[in-house]
Amino acid sequence: MTKAADLAKFIGNNEQNMKLLATVDATPGTSTYEFTMDYDDYSEFIIIVDKVTGSDSTSDENWDVKFKMDGTLDDGESTPYFCTNVVERAGTVRNLNAVDNMEFFTGNLPTKEHSGIIHCVNFSNNDRRPQMYFHFGGATSGSDYGDQSGSAGINVKSKQVTAIRFAFTNGNVAVVKLKIYGIN
Repeated sequence: MTKAADLAKFIGNNEQNMKLLATVDATPGTSTYEFTMDYDDYSEFIIIVDKVTGSDSTSDENWDVKFKMDGTLDDGESTPYFCTNVVERAGTVRNLNAVDNMEFFTGNLPTKEHSGIIHCVNFSNNDRRPQMYFHFGGATSGSDYGDQSGSAGINVKSKQVTAIRFAFTNGNVAVVKLKIYGIN
């Protein structure tokens, strides 16, 4: 069973422990797109990504992600993030520490219709670092498929993640469709 299938099974068996907090259906056409994660009653979330695409058709792009901590982008730091991601089946691994943003994928095509799951932990004001575990797939046609997984986070403790910002290396964020669930 895949990581996404494992998580989907967990969600299906634990619906009573999860609450739909928000549905995002946006076509921003801007260089960045930000959505709130400011939920005081939750520290852990599941984000079901129905579709995220960018407008650039260059195949060597990154899907960049940043946090606002207590309302401040990047917690005011220049390199507070860490991330690792793997292009499944290709065996390409990227592992970065003390970087300017997290990356859900590297060296890929933003126009693919990326979908998948993000598991967010430690998003409340506590003594642990906020992290995300993710698994995505996307395609522009039957022969152009991408599959990425990994984890990412920020080296900040004792602050709350209040927003997540998406961007691509070049071009705009074209479509963002997702559901945010809080886990009790």
